[in-house]
Amino acid sequence: MARPLNELLSAAHGDLVSEYERVAGDVVRTLAPAVYMNVLRHCRKGEVQLSDIPKLSAISKRAAKWEYSIAERRGWLAGGHLTDRGRAAIKGYELCFEQGEKAWTKRVGRDNVARLRSSLVTLVRQFDLELPHHPTGYGPADGSVTGGVSMRWGRAHALRVKGLPGGVFDARSEHDAAEAWEESSGGRLYVRETGQDWRPVVRENVDSVSALSMFALLSQALMAFGVDYEGCGGQTLSRSGNFLRAFGDGIDVGVRLGRVQGKPVPLASDGSIAALVRHEWGSLEIDARDKKKGRFTLTEKGRNVRDAYDDVVAAIEKRWMRRYGASTVRVLRKDLSAVVPT
Repeated sequence: MARPLNELLSAAHGDLVSEYERVAGDVVRTLAPAVYMNVLRHCRKGEVQLSDIPKLSAISKRAAKWEYSIAERRGWLAGGHLTDRGRAAIKGYELCFEQGEKAWTKRVGRDNVARLRSSLVTLVRQFDLELPHHPTGYGPADGSVTGGVSMRWGRAHALRVKGLPGGVFDARSEHDAAEAWEESSGGRLYVRETGQDWRPVVRENVDSVSALSMFALLSQALMAFGVDYEGCGGQTLSRSGNFLRAFGDGIDVGVRLGRVQGKPVPLASDGSIAALVRHEWGSLEIDARDKKKGRFTLTEKGRNVRDAYDDVVAAIEKRWMRRYGASTVRVLRKDLSAVVPT
């Protein structure tokens, strides 16, 4: 089977990031690329307050607060203005990104990169929304783009939807709803029930897309696929693609003692797995002989999301062909395959 489009985008983006990290060397430990892309790059023209960042970078208020606070704690910003340390940080970021992309271009081929840039621009300029220039979640502990996933299919869903005990994910009905949205919306990104801290930013200037870096183009394409997946996939794209599919019949996990509503309870040591248990995508069984060990297994809802992943991402790619043009998607797939390591 052909690799899903989102996985090709992710592989190309990850390969470019690895080149950036190699160029940055030891400096990478002190840098925060998301802070540069989402905060610092906007400060070169003058004062930028925290309240400006969600619209400027198309991220949630929660993510903006987190990244803005990092910039302030590291002495890059003071009162909304760049400090000398902030200006030096920007120069460092720009140099790393520039040299990293040059090294990546040399490795994968100048012609391959030129073709990929052209196909990405053709796709990204058709998006109806502005999207982050760096893959950015709803907040430090939430990898979703729009922030509405846990409310939509989490515990609250069981209270709102009668006849679905535990809020079981129904792939067929979600597919039908996504198809109906595609027809009625005129081909907009599938934004549903967002978190209160994220608001879509409508794109106003498509001409700016051609000037974006390769890093930003790949990031926007990944974020767009993530938005569409969150509308109908039952989880975030990263959790479905990277976590749920890997669990099979279950995995052994470490257990720690935590507190929930003031009461001590055993939790999975891994925060991502603990979050899946909290929202009833999986369950944790403690080893009776060793309380520091446990077994994590997916619930029915989690299995439904895992089993539907391949069909959902394939359906989104078909919608993209209708929405953005079949030739646009086919050419992008071909150009991504030319640069993605095998």
